[in-house]
Amino acid sequence: MRLDFSSETNKNEALSTSSVNYDNGFTAASAFLLVLKDLDYETMDNLCEEVSNNTSYSSKEIYDMIQGECPEELKEVILKSAYDVIDSKRTIGNKTDGKHNASAWISHSLFEGRVSSELASAMGLNPDVGMKLGILHDIGRKFDQSFMHTIKGYEYLCSLGHKDEAICCLTHSFLSDESAKGNRCANCDPALEGFYVTEEGKGVFRKESNKDDITYFLEQYDYNLYDIILNISDLMATSKEITSPYDRVLDVYTRKTPDTNSPFFKVCFVNALRRMLYMIYQDEKYSKLYNKNDVSDENVESLFIKTSDEFMSKYIELQSKNRNKMI
Repeated sequence: MRLDFSSETNKNEALSTSSVNYDNGFTAASAFLLVLKDLDYETMDNLCEEVSNNTSYSSKEIYDMIQGECPEELKEVILKSAYDVIDSKRTIGNKTDGKHNASAWISHSLFEGRVSSELASAMGLNPDVGMKLGILHDIGRKFDQSFMHTIKGYEYLCSLGHKDEAICCLTHSFLSDESAKGNRCANCDPALEGFYVTEEGKGVFRKESNKDDITYFLEQYDYNLYDIILNISDLMATSKEITSPYDRVLDVYTRKTPDTNSPFFKVCFVNALRRMLYMIYQDEKYSKLYNKNDVSDENVESLFIKTSDEFMSKYIELQSKNRNKMI
């Protein structure tokens, strides 16, 4: 699926962005209100009832304030209540299309916000910024459940003046790796037509016309630590829980046909996890990164499992240290 912006103006805006300031005072609680804005009551009725139980407002009054003017102090209550809802294995709302819960993507975003917050804290960054980006990354799913949600989310946040945060909509599903820049290697979608892996283990395109707008953006944009954290978090958060990156990719493969370049992408996953482990723990054993040609296709799977297990073991340690500090 080609991912192109809806206008040349939006395309040029994205391509002119080389760096952003995510730590700009716009909070995770305010970001969550943006996610809920313009959604109907049934998509968040469980949340509204939970907030009502924690305040003197009725659930309908809570909904009206979410859609209108919401007091600052209530925003934090709403966000905390949302985590209370998903931690009790409930959905944010009861609306379904007969098969899928309409609020599932919101639960996924909340779980991703939690992982991003914990990883940010472990790296000495602002945990609220990590949570904010996790909460916002899929906001485009309000408008489109296909992979176009990346573009839709970017354009929506830009239209509201949140041009820095808008970038996370474009970066969250694409791993930052010199051999994979611009390629779909985090979500397991098929690579664009014309993409292939060279004998040197580098991902390239056969010709420029094979590239779409988001590929050009990713080739010129320099990921910061928050972007990298978001990549990892998106490999761990489902709509029901936080799981290992390997299990998350297996889950994705139950819904999508694995790409022929899957072994190459899995090496990218492994490298991303090793980078994160090295940045947090400075353990030299994680400093070695792999080239596609460093491992056989048969060995990629075991390498991915091993690295995923090591990462989850370290992440569980972080949870025990950080859970009392954050939502």
